[in-house]
Amino acid sequence: EQNLWRGHRIKAVDGTSAQMPDTGGNQRKYPQPSTQAVGCGFPVIQLVGLIDLIHGGWQEFVESSLRHSEARALDQLLHCLQARDVLVADRAFVSYETVCRLMAREVHFVGRNHQSRKRDFRRGTKLGYNERLQVWRKPSWQPPGSGLTPEQWEQLPEEIAIRIIRTKGPGRDGKPTTRYIISTLVDAMSYPAEEVASLYVHRWEIEL
Repeated sequence: EQNLWRGHRIKAVDGTSAQMPDTGGNQRKYPQPSTQAVGCGFPVIQLVGLIDLIHGGWQEFVESSLRHSEARALDQLLHCLQARDVLVADRAFVSYETVCRLMAREVHFVGRNHQSRKRDFRRGTKLGYNERLQVWRKPSWQPPGSGLTPEQWEQLPEEIAIRIIRTKGPGRDGKPTTRYIISTLVDAMSYPAEEVASLYVHRWEIEL
């Protein structure tokens, strides 16, 4: 228990890729990037893994070709997440569908707001100077890359409560930047904004 974060296990998910030997079998299963001319590149395998940030060990990973999105690979890792776990991920995994599916498993989520989702920090209930409680509504249409059947999509809740935390820090280039962290840990008293935002910083450990 003393190794947990406020009683929760923190897990991180991310994807990477690697070149493979240029064989016919590999080219068929893991074709080279479409931006390369045929015969001028190597087969590439995509790996999406889950690590336990409490001890830093791998829990599971799945492999696919580049034609499959990292977010869909998470579907195959959901069985590794237990109730009260907190999943930390980058923007590639942030979607209404993903957050709802995690909430259905009683798994919390912390991630960076996806650039395609418009944000207005003035809206919502003010929880603090740098945090708001906002309502996300289900998209009116099911995204093409959805991992659900039309029936499962219809069963998703029409809206969910999301906490938005504004935090500042150095970006990849070392220059100051403002990040907007989203989370389903909506209780501001039990989960201070600074600590929730720091979980996203710890996500970098999976990159290493």
